[in-house]
Amino acid sequence: MNLQKKNLQTFSSNSLCKKNEKDCLIIYNGHQSNVIQRIRQHFMLNNNRTGAIGLRHYPMSKRKWTVSYFAKNNIQRINKEDRPDVERLINNKSGRVAIENAWRASYGWPILCKE
Repeated sequence: MNLQKKNLQTFSSNSLCKKNEKDCLIIYNGHQSNVIQRIRQHFMLNNNRTGAIGLRHYPMSKRKWTVSYFAKNNIQRINKEDRPDVERLINNKSGRVAIENAWRASYGWPILCKE
């Protein structure tokens, strides 16, 4: 069974991500210490541990794709007083997992997320 069908069976429609304010459907969110490397893996299908979406295998001209990410190099967008806490979280796998889960609790489960 493919991942999309499995998630549709597992989660109620209220628990899945809805289109955002830009009318985009969020299909994936995740974490990685090197987020740019992880984005590349999703295009190339070269990660055997957690999987990858394989975006290059889809007719890209029929879809508009947007990638948004948060990494250490753009932490200046965070309030100065919150930066040490956020930096500590993103430098630690458990912290990144906590951020990922908090995001999913707020916005829903992306249809192509495995865990």
